[in-house]
Amino acid sequence: LEAVHVSERQRRAFIALLGKYADRKKHTISVVFDGGPTTWISQEKDHGITVIYSGTKQTADEAIKHMLHTRPHGILLVSSDNELK
Repeated sequence: LEAVHVSERQRRAFIALLGKYADRKKHTISVVFDGGPTTWISQEKDHGITVIYSGTKQTADEAIKHMLHTRPHGILLVSSDNELK
């Protein structure tokens, strides 16, 4: 698979849309991105969304798999990644 580069502006617009959706539906949403500002996993709140960065030591897929193994209940995963499905 070819990596897709998402600009900072696109990422922020996506998070803003998720925030509006979460507020309207009263959902709690976390979104996981590859990379980020640190070597290890980090997170921040933006528009009411928990934004998680995998860090440079692991991929977003690995971070998501860890989340699913440690909190397997009450999570709905939305992904186009066939391995995560």
